Amino acid sequence: AQEMVRDSQDLAANVSKAVEQMRKLGTMLEALAFIKGEGLFPSIEEAPMNELLVAVENIQVRAGDGYLDESDVTELALRVHLMKRIADSLWSGGTAHEIQRIISSLKAMREISDNRLEFDRLIGELAPHEQTVPTAMINARKIVSALRRARDAVRKGGLDSDVEDFIMKIIAGEATLNDISPKLQGWIVKKGLGGRIRLSLS
Repeated sequence: AQEMVRDSQDLAANVSKAVEQMRKLGTMLEALAFIKGEGLFPSIEEAPMNELLVAVENIQVRAGDGYLDESDVTELALRVHLMKRIADSLWSGGTAHEIQRIISSLKAMREISDNRLEFDRLIGELAPHEQTVPTAMINARKIVSALRRARDAVRKGGLDSDVEDFIMKIIAGEATLNDISPKLQGWIVKKGLGGRIRLSLS
């Protein structure tokens, strides 16, 4: 009788762990599907996804039969962890690069803006996901919203690579008159920054 009780307790504990792993998986796949729908994430290869689905099906069958072992739960946890690593790898190879580029642009724009707080806020929303993909819907929605607002801010600021490089040189104290091309001069006049830029002799 004691052995039956112990087996029952072990089964209940393993089922609870499996349910938690499947909850994490469901949350992650929901977030990935959302950001994929926004064009920010590629499709995951079929092989690892199929292996994960097979592991989930096995868990469900064994739980239904009353024979769910610790090893089954461990296998599922490993599959979920592998899926997260695959997702992070795909993210870092694509959208993460755009986030890093946009953050660089936002930092440059912050230096010439009268509203530094807004740029700090955008940078703060984007920075946590420079390397890791959001795996909860609330974070997925935040990153999509932040990217939209950041792209719009960069577009309105007329910031291209030449302008950004010039601003970063100013911040570093490395800008010279030779850096001010006709294009940059036009941008400076358009933004009314002529009186704010200071050059010095070295």
